[in-house]
Amino acid sequence: MAHLSSLTQDLTKQDKRKIATIVLVMTTGLPVYVVFMSLTGVIDVPMTTFFLGLTPIVGFLMSLLAIIPAYLLGNKMTP
Repeated sequence: MAHLSSLTQDLTKQDKRKIATIVLVMTTGLPVYVVFMSLTGVIDVPMTTFFLGLTPIVGFLMSLLAIIPAYLLGNKMTP
């Protein structure tokens, strides 16, 4: 697998904005989505303060460990 520095070497301003959007949406959007789906009854999750505090952390880690590396790798592979 490529090193992170080689993947981030040629990023444009548009790429940096896309990465920032991914992190922001995963950090704020995932908890909002989970609460909305729980309140409507689509999913059954406990709405405790611990769970609501853990959801943004999970979303942030998912964006850092899965989505952003996939975006960078795909950006490097396509011309």
